[in-house]
Amino acid sequence: MKILSLFLLLFSVATTTFAQDEGARLTELCKNFSLQELEKGLNELQEQSTEEVKYKWLCTVNREIVDGYFEQVFELTKSVKHPEKEGTSTLYFNKVKLVSKDTSIIYFQITEQQAVKEDGRWVPFDQYLAHDADLQEFDKLKITYIYTYRIDLDMEALFEREIVYGTRCGYAGSEPLYRQKVNQLISTQDLQALIQWLKSPQVEIQLYAIDGILTLKEQGVYVEPWVLGLIETIGKKQGTAYTCSGCNHWNQPISEIVEQIKASH
Repeated sequence: MKILSLFLLLFSVATTTFAQDEGARLTELCKNFSLQELEKGLNELQEQSTEEVKYKWLCTVNREIVDGYFEQVFELTKSVKHPEKEGTSTLYFNKVKLVSKDTSIIYFQITEQQAVKEDGRWVPFDQYLAHDADLQEFDKLKITYIYTYRIDLDMEALFEREIVYGTRCGYAGSEPLYRQKVNQLISTQDLQALIQWLKSPQVEIQLYAIDGILTLKEQGVYVEPWVLGLIETIGKKQGTAYTCSGCNHWNQPISEIVEQIKASH
């Protein structure tokens, strides 16, 4: 029992040390608020991979929030080969969640993946490590968002990857949660709730709102011109949204999805 407890303690310390090392390294790469420096540093880290320790990074989210400001997520995976067990490695995951404009980072947040046991199974979550912002540019982002959407930017809604846009998803072809919610708003003709969704920083929710608003318009509900104008603005966003159809999930260009929604109405 003492040997097992010591092993778990050493494993915990090693995991924390690895996470802290990578977290500190990523924070250092972001400190000058340069997107180019971050990407260069991640490339150098990947090139330093050995047979024992391998690094790999990927940009998993890249989409426009408003008027040239982009939401991006860079994921760094560190694979450490087990010294004794053949073909076995321990994986460590870190993320850089950021808002950028052109080649500058406006805001960044560093996280590491940890897990908590719930109902007998381990559930992963992102543990916050550090964050910082270029306050002057960050204020410009907030002003731009208010000017465009007539509402404050909800930073908590950014970097979300759990919501998927689609009609029927999964092996059973069931409706995604937000498809069910938008259908309910359509059935009660709750235009104001859909307009609030249209102002969301999360593009998948905006897409459901567009579908719902255009459906109500078809039903004879009056939609103000500025709302229709906002739909056109969202349709010009660069980047992708997370979509699904059946068992397939993929990132699809936002402009392409908006055109498909408009064509269906």
